[in-house]
Amino acid sequence: MKKRVSLLLLMFLVFQTIFAQPKILDLNGEWLIQTTNNEYSTTTEVPGSILATMVERGFLADPFYGLNEGLAAEFYNKDWNYTKEFQVSKEFLSRQNIFLTLDGVDSVSTIFVNGKIVGETFNMHLQYKFDVKKFLVEGTNQILITIDSPTKIANQFVAENGRTLTHNGGCALPGVAYLRKAWFSFGWDWGPKLPDLGIWRAIYLESPDTAAIDSYYVTQTISDDLASLTIEVTATEYEKSDLTAKIKLSDSESNYLAEIDLAETTTATIDVKNPKLWWTRELGEQHLYNLEVQLFSNGTLVDTKSQRLGLRTIELIRDPDARGETFYFRLNGVAIFAKGANWIPSDSFIPRGTKNNLIEKRLQDAVDANFNMVRVWGGGIYEEERFYDFCEENGLLVWQDFAYACNPTPDLGYFYEEVEKEAEYNIKRLRNKTSLALWCGNNEIEEAWKWWAYVLLWPEHKDSHVKIFDSIIPSIVNKLDPNTSYWASSPSNGIGYGGDPNSPDRGDSHYWGVWHMSQPFSAYRKFNSRFMSEFGFQSFPEMKTIAQFAPEDQHRMFSPIMKNHQKNKSGNGRILKYMRRRFAVPIDFEKQTVLSQLTQAEAMEYGVDHWRKNRNNFECMGALYWQLNDCWPVASWSSIDYYGRWKALQYFAKRFYEPVYCSVAESRRDVEFWGVNDRNYPVETTLKWTIAKADGTIVNEGEKTTTLPAADSVKIEYLDLRKETFGVKKHQLLIYWELYDAEGKMIVKGGRTFSEPKKIWLKNPKLETTIAKSAANTFKLDIKANEMAMYVYIKNNTHDFRASDNFFYLKKGEVYTITVTTPEDLSLDEFKSTTKTESLYDLK
Repeated sequence: MKKRVSLLLLMFLVFQTIFAQPKILDLNGEWLIQTTNNEYSTTTEVPGSILATMVERGFLADPFYGLNEGLAAEFYNKDWNYTKEFQVSKEFLSRQNIFLTLDGVDSVSTIFVNGKIVGETFNMHLQYKFDVKKFLVEGTNQILITIDSPTKIANQFVAENGRTLTHNGGCALPGVAYLRKAWFSFGWDWGPKLPDLGIWRAIYLESPDTAAIDSYYVTQTISDDLASLTIEVTATEYEKSDLTAKIKLSDSESNYLAEIDLAETTTATIDVKNPKLWWTRELGEQHLYNLEVQLFSNGTLVDTKSQRLGLRTIELIRDPDARGETFYFRLNGVAIFAKGANWIPSDSFIPRGTKNNLIEKRLQDAVDANFNMVRVWGGGIYEEERFYDFCEENGLLVWQDFAYACNPTPDLGYFYEEVEKEAEYNIKRLRNKTSLALWCGNNEIEEAWKWWAYVLLWPEHKDSHVKIFDSIIPSIVNKLDPNTSYWASSPSNGIGYGGDPNSPDRGDSHYWGVWHMSQPFSAYRKFNSRFMSEFGFQSFPEMKTIAQFAPEDQHRMFSPIMKNHQKNKSGNGRILKYMRRRFAVPIDFEKQTVLSQLTQAEAMEYGVDHWRKNRNNFECMGALYWQLNDCWPVASWSSIDYYGRWKALQYFAKRFYEPVYCSVAESRRDVEFWGVNDRNYPVETTLKWTIAKADGTIVNEGEKTTTLPAADSVKIEYLDLRKETFGVKKHQLLIYWELYDAEGKMIVKGGRTFSEPKKIWLKNPKLETTIAKSAANTFKLDIKANEMAMYVYIKNNTHDFRASDNFFYLKKGEVYTITVTTPEDLSLDEFKSTTKTESLYDLK
């Protein structure tokens, strides 16, 4: 009898847990899409987009290939209907509340249910919810969503207001600044003009009972042995009832519970003794607790929300000092040097990128290259929650821009309303993410009003910048997420229009003297920023990628297709100009692409090396290069191309973002070796260096053991070259170094020249490579250089691969072992027959 009662009780609890939750009727899946003039008609998958579907169904030739980009206008210049029939049961219809929820519509649409208008959308960055109970019938129902052409709507705004409000010149279609749509979609200096449209996130009917959780907010206070979590719960009540909430925090070892009577208070506190903290990867583990919030109405469970939560504090530290003001992040009391890059949407067709797991793939690339931060750039979107979840699971912090970049914001009433709704929705959606480090108002708009002649072009809209980024958004952040710092713009000096928004002495900086102003790489060493949130250099993707968008007769730098896949007007010419400064440029196009990547990688290494050694005294505390990824195959500033192939820069980044690192500053006069330690404990290291002639003759070498202090940088060694007689001009010398840990394991290696590499008389290194298959999809390569070798690299024009190291220096007689993994499980013969080992010597 007791067993039967226990079983009945268990069944009741299961029933209560499952069936007392808000009912969901999924409307994703197959829909019919048609142009409103019935010219095109087919089925599509939701979430999805019109342009991606047109490619999949064969109506549109792949706009990523050749010169096809312009063909997409036929489809984005039209209005589209999305139609779906769905069944509603008597039981579902009998429920008191039924809402149609759209997590994302891109962008301007009108929604009909059974022929009746139920609502409209304007903002792709918002969730929309409409009460549709009165429009539904038992049995078959129809939903119709008419989505307006984004270019049509933009052109209407331009006509009404007499202003395009469009920066980027010929890179972008006009008018996107009037819309609340991902601005990059109208074109950027790295992205195509492909303003997509569609139902890009989930759509469903939901039927909450008497009440539902609106949101909750977690405030953390952490001391040495105690973490106090204050959880504030807000609920929407659909009928009068007694509302209570239960909050559970647990991991595999501990369980904590708190209860709230929402009639009396909205907050509860959970104390966690000896908490396991969340850290970035170089500082510790990414321990995550399970947080669950349950809402009860009259004792019955009616709603549940849950997430994984890391216990941590993250602060933006701005302390006055002799130079101006510091700018760095402090995690659990430890000052961190932010290492990473800027993130753009993973695909021009955003839902396709999500479906193809490009978020996780590119973020894993960031993790593999020792990143601890990514900046979600403001010209894109507020990413899927899985983006932030992956970051917190893998020790990445997120600098989050609000979705505004480079263009002026219109001084119009409707726009301010959208700003408020968008900020409130996305702050509530993301504010409890462990990975969230900063809210930033926009990208480069403050700087644009100061230096880009916006005051002359659009003076009537200047007030909107101050109102949005200095008033509306920060007030909402302060109200909804006071625990996360807000920064008005990037770059910014933190004091608005006073002084230079891009000051190196305070705030964050964007430095484009190298690249846009054609300054030499050494210019990075003269820009002593407090935090470099954007700097970059372009290169071409590798030949396998180029072959996927251009036929062989277009494989030359200035062919029509290569020029179309370069959205920076002077881009290819500037790549060539910088290559000629550094290298002897060959005629062969494939070799040119490799040299372009080496030029890009050298540029970024120059900057990062300088700023990392400046972390002492908080002089510089961050380097986020532009950019990590591409949204289509293109020549750009990315370190990983659209198809996920690592450029030389990504391999360099893996080295120059090592938590324990040797930063080298060389000149014709001297060499400085700096030890950089991003760990929160001292690290004993041994530096070994060699200065040699191009023929391998050693003219200076040494080693030094140093204990690097925690979270700091120190000068390890100084060599005054003016006191040395080498028997050869200094521009013929190479410097090579290795950094080892206390156990004698190599941490990182590097090399540099004292002049442009083209001036060095390199001998044929006669590389010898021994290849063995060490496991499935994995090969071990032992590479020997018989002479000094610069930028030794593995290439395979048939199969994709990932190397443990690539584009590295080898001393004469050195044998270096790397591992290479392939997505396909190739045989040893397949891999050996298609793999080559080359170096700078071969790029002529």
